[in-house]
Parts: sequence; structure tokens; C-alpha cells
Amino acid sequence: MKTTILTLAAAAASAMSAHGQIPMGTKLIANVPFTFHQGDNVMPAGRYEVASSHTSAVTLNNRTAKVSAIAVVTRRPSQPSVKGYLSFRCYGESNTCFLREIAAPDVGTAIRLGEGKAEREHARTAATPRIAVIEANVSASRTAE
Repeated sequence: MKTTILTLAAAAASAMSAHGQIPMGTKLIANVPFTFHQGDNVMPAGRYEVASSHTSAVTLNNRTAKVSAIAVVTRRPSQPSVKGYLSFRCYGESNTCFLREIAAPDVGTAIRLGEGKAEREHARTAATPRIAVIEANVSASRTAE
């Protein structure tokens, strides 16, 4: 299986608690209908499983495209959301999108992904980004490899 492993530039304090992480054994499932960037790497459109494996990391897995990613994250307080979501910043006419935030339902903490070099470049040259939000459903069952 061809796997891409990514690490994003975001510092995570060692004192972070597990509050707000996606509960262990639970995955968020999101169907992302467009190609997007996670950090400086391109991720294809498709079905993604998102899991929090640690208080300072999340994993994204697209089994169909055989692409996985590990991201170092920070957490910020937020209003509990009824539904889980993935939030993207999309720039310019090319609609280049970057994954920026993940939230599980009813948690009260959003997971923030770092801004990579490619996004910083788009932010410098493009107008204000458009925000795209994709619903993520909770799946408590693990998918067999």
C-alpha cells in the first residue's frame, strides 16, 4: 500500500489534556468532494477516516486512494457542534483548498491544523479565502484493513 505520511508544522504543548480529542476507537468519516492540501501535500478527493491517535496528532486515511496522513495539531475551545466537520480554506479562482480544522460532535474543542508553506503563499497572493465545511459523521466501528 502506497502511503504518504505527512507532518505539519504546529507545536503542541505537552500539558494538553485529552479533552476534545476524537474518542479512541471512534472515527469521523467525511466525503471530501475536492482535492485539498494538508500542509504542503496534495490529498485526492474521496472518503476520509479521521481519528485522533494522540492528544497532539490526528490521522487521515483514504483507503481507496491508498493515502494516509498524520498531522500534528493544536486544540482550541469552541462551541459544541451538533455534527462533526472538516473545515477548509479555499483560495483564488483555482479554488485551492487547505484543511484547517476538524471537530467531532458535542466535544467543545476544535482541532486546528498548521498552515504550511503552500497555504502561506496562497494567502499572500490571493483575496480573502472562502471557507468550505464538509460534514463528518461518527463511526464507532473500526474498518478492517
